[in-house]
Amino acid sequence: MEKMDLDLIFQVSVCVDDMDATLHNWRKYFNLNEDSIIRKSTKEIYDRGEYHCGNYMGKPCEYFHKYYRFDLGGLDFEMIEPITRAPGNPYTDFLEKGGNGIHHLAVKLRDRDKLVKNMEELKIPVMTYAYQGPKTEDMSARSDCYFYDLRDMLGVVFEAGGAVVGPLATDPRAGDQAALARLNSYAARPELPKVELDDRVEKMDLDLIYQVSVCVSNMDAVLHNWKKYFNIDERTITCGNSKEYGWDQKYCRFDLGGIDFEIIEPLDKGPGNPYSDFLIENGGNGVHHIGVKFRDREKFVQNMEKLEILPLPRTYQGAALPDSVPQDSYFYDLRDMLGVILKAEKM
Repeated sequence: MEKMDLDLIFQVSVCVDDMDATLHNWRKYFNLNEDSIIRKSTKEIYDRGEYHCGNYMGKPCEYFHKYYRFDLGGLDFEMIEPITRAPGNPYTDFLEKGGNGIHHLAVKLRDRDKLVKNMEELKIPVMTYAYQGPKTEDMSARSDCYFYDLRDMLGVVFEAGGAVVGPLATDPRAGDQAALARLNSYAARPELPKVELDDRVEKMDLDLIYQVSVCVSNMDAVLHNWKKYFNIDERTITCGNSKEYGWDQKYCRFDLGGIDFEIIEPLDKGPGNPYSDFLIENGGNGVHHIGVKFRDREKFVQNMEKLEILPLPRTYQGAALPDSVPQDSYFYDLRDMLGVILKAEKM
C-alpha cells in the first residue's frame, strides 16, 4: 500500500439541527463576508434529476440535506442540516448521538484514486458517495465526493471531493478549476433576512482558523496511523502533556494540509473534564474544536461574558516566572449557538 499525500484541509463542516438559526447567530455576532454565503439543497437538485446518492456505509439509503457555506478565517465553513430526519443517514445519526458539532473535514488529496484504492484494501467502506450532474456515462460532466468515517483510525471523517471550494479554491494545490465551476453551478446565493444586532455586544472579526483538534481515546495509535498511511512532515511533530484543573491530558501536533493538526487524549478517562466528556457524549473519537485567531480577542472574551456564556477551563502554557507572559487559551463551547467549540489563543 502506498502512502498518501494530503495537500489541503480547505473546509470545516458542522452538522446542526437548525442551519438558519446557526447562520443567524454567525451574522449577528461576527463580521462575515456575506457575499460569500451560498445555500444548497440536495433535495432540490435531486428533483431536477441532477443529484445522485442513495448509499450509507455500503447499504442503500435515500436521504437529503441542505447547507450554507461561507468564507471564515481563510477556510470554507459549511453548516449542514439533514432534511431527512429519520435515523440511518450520516447527518441525522450524528445529531442523535451528540448534537451540533463538527461532522467532517473536506480535504484535497494529491491522488484521490489512491485513497479510494487504499480504503478498499483496508476494507474500510465508503461512508457515502454522491455526485451532481447529468446521469450519463460522461464523468467529466459530474462533480462527485467520497466520505470516509476514519474517526477510529485518524480521529476524523473525511470528505474527498473533486473540487476545492472557498478561499483556498485558487491555491496552487487546489487543482481542477473545471470541477469547481461544475460544483458552483448548483449553488445559489440566498436572499437573507435582516439581522437585528444584539445591543449588549460588538460584532467580532475572526481572522484565521489555524488549527483543527481531534479528541481520541488513544493518541499514540492515531498518530501511528497518520504516520503509517500518510506522508507527513515528521519534523513538525511536537508532543507533550499538560495538567488542567486536576485532570491530565497528552497531545501531539503536526502540520497537515496547511494548518496545525492536533491530537488530544485525556489521561483521566472518567467524566468531569472537556475531553473525556466529549469522548463519552460523542461515542468515541472526533473533532473537538478549532483554534482561531480573533482580531481582538479581549472583545471576544468580553462578549462571551456579556452573553453569560462561561468558558471551558482556561489553559496556560509558559514558564511560571515573575517576568514571563505565558501563552494562554480560552475555550468556549458554542455548539448550540455556532456549531463549534472555539479555542481562542493569545498569539
